[in-house]
Amino acid sequence: MEADEKLSELEGKRREQVVAYVSRRWSQLSTADGSSRQNAAKFVALINAGGAAGVLAFMGAIADKPSIVHSLPLRATLVLFVVGVVFSAFGLIATNLRISGLFNDWRRDVGRFYNGEIGFNRLQREDTRRAEEPEPAVFCLWVSLVVFVAATVTGLYALIN
Repeated sequence: MEADEKLSELEGKRREQVVAYVSRRWSQLSTADGSSRQNAAKFVALINAGGAAGVLAFMGAIADKPSIVHSLPLRATLVLFVVGVVFSAFGLIATNLRISGLFNDWRRDVGRFYNGEIGFNRLQREDTRRAEEPEPAVFCLWVSLVVFVAATVTGLYALIN
């Protein structure tokens, strides 16, 4: 196993490389706060909300036909779109909490590294371990996407019948 280099033990070019790495990773985590998973969560929430709005508009347009408005497939479609919006919101919240947690843990560990409490290898190992942990946001987004597909299929079924 490689020696766990403390900042105080680093000199010259190696010290510059380590400090540059820490700085790049800091910037990367700081910037990641509004990155791709958040955009995906917003997109899935938008399509589910749009679907729910479409179903409500359709139900309003056919309000004088109670047999259609009260049909189980049409109501199920609306419920599925709403469930999709809820899971999208959970996914967005989970993403924000995860990125915030990664950045907070990184800040804490960088402080410990600069204070000589931990070495560079441990700093990297801990960061990698945290980054590889399962993400609840991914589960929420997949559920939301599956529910969107189910709502779309159910809605098409309601229109055809």
